[in-house]
Amino acid sequence: GGGGGSSSYDETEGIAMAAVGVGGGDEDDEDGGGVGGVSNFSIADVDIHDRQPRNPRGADVVSVLKRRLIAGAAVAGALSAAAISLGLASGRVSIPGFTVGRSSSSSPFGGGGGGGGAPPTPPTPPTHPSYALEYTSVISEYDLTVAMYRHIRTDAEFFAVLPNNGSNDGDYNNNNNNGQQQQQREDKSFGISFRTNPTDSTGVAHIVEHSVLSGSRKYPVKDPFLHLLKGSLQTFLNAMTYADRTVYPVSSRNRQDFRNLVDVYLDAVYHPRCVEEEWVLKQEGWRYELDDDDNDSDAGDGDDDGGELVLRGVVMSEMMGAYSDPDEVMYRTSQTLLFPDTTYRHDSGGNPVDIPQLTFDKFRDFYSRHYHPTNSKTYVNGDVHDVLMALELVDSYLIEYEFDPDARSESTVPYQMIKFVEPKRERRPYAASSSSSSSEEDDDDDDE
Repeated sequence: GGGGGSSSYDETEGIAMAAVGVGGGDEDDEDGGGVGGVSNFSIADVDIHDRQPRNPRGADVVSVLKRRLIAGAAVAGALSAAAISLGLASGRVSIPGFTVGRSSSSSPFGGGGGGGGAPPTPPTPPTHPSYALEYTSVISEYDLTVAMYRHIRTDAEFFAVLPNNGSNDGDYNNNNNNGQQQQQREDKSFGISFRTNPTDSTGVAHIVEHSVLSGSRKYPVKDPFLHLLKGSLQTFLNAMTYADRTVYPVSSRNRQDFRNLVDVYLDAVYHPRCVEEEWVLKQEGWRYELDDDDNDSDAGDGDDDGGELVLRGVVMSEMMGAYSDPDEVMYRTSQTLLFPDTTYRHDSGGNPVDIPQLTFDKFRDFYSRHYHPTNSKTYVNGDVHDVLMALELVDSYLIEYEFDPDARSESTVPYQMIKFVEPKRERRPYAASSSSSSSEEDDDDDDE
């Protein structure tokens, strides 16, 4: 994901493994910057189904999780809290030592240390009839309590982080002074992510990410994302497409504003109007237009051909810029060569040459196969009130769905088998601006 990718070789299994980083270099960042936090976390070292290490280095994964997952959540604040959600989106992480329904003293995150004095009373994670509380753990080093829920109807995963110094009142409607003071000084963050594995380089995952934020059933406005940027109290608002997942994080310090933002994002991903209205694909993806350039037309020549036929679209224009950057071309080419048999060989952002091959039917099919609760992971960071609010709000959307095992199995990323043992060399052209071409021609004339 992003620019944090690397590869390694495990002699015990004879496979190439990708170390996927969360921070920076994402395919698409609506706000112009990546989410900082966890980096170089190897998703290939953990079995996402059995919760057991896949190789002798499994113990190192737990160590990495201890140092980086919690540091990202507690130290970096709301942005890094969102990054935890992104890291978990690639697969169910094995965390030995957790127990169901109570704090675990053998948690890999550690249980002691710190200064003297009595530790704050940890909050009791709220329960909800639509969810099974799988495990909880108190992380005393960072005054946090973590809880993992599973939605009973859809098997969707829900991960919550609660500060131990916040309001412990389990009644969401009881806005006592302690809870109100806590709400003013703590960022509340929420994120929902889907594992999205493209099978080509049409950029369908990237275009869907743009399109779901172009209006929904409850919020049928042209661009709710821009309305939220201008009119809400958000402290972070974004959406990003990675090579194997798409994430929608948001945060705010105001409780009511936070609830509104979560509701807008949930309605966007589960009830988007883009799957019913083809104009959204043309606006965000690609379309043909006549380029009416007045500078190129001669007045009075009597020849009006209406301009040149050109390709337009938000993602099309964005990726044309990306493919004119030699560093971007080198990175994307390297990834294609390293993973010739997996989804990573494709460009999830979209290759301008391939983007026009995306049809509306393929667009809708990709959305229906990947944007299902069974294929999702949801994250919330806040006090007990915020967690309960998120549980209730998410459940109000998931009630329309049933468990779909295919949604999860079809998006699983297999291991890449070793295909070569010697370095490969590849040459790829990239687009250059007209000013660069002119400069090169002038240099050639000087040489002559």
